[in-house]
Amino acid sequence: MFIMDHAGLPLKTVLEQLDILGEEVVPVLRKEFAGMRPGGVAGPPPHPAAARAGTRLGGPAD
Repeated sequence: MFIMDHAGLPLKTVLEQLDILGEEVVPVLRKEFAGMRPGGVAGPPPHPAAARAGTRLGGPAD
């Protein structure tokens, strides 16, 4: 869980930080965690919208 509006940060700053988190941090974490996943262990469940599209949010569906 993240605190996105700590100590009254301006909305612009909060939104910029969310963009950085989603565009730069989360993709690296997903890649690193996927590389550490033992063989035979399923990946995370797809978001329903990604499942309908046949993809996972972090890459192709298994």
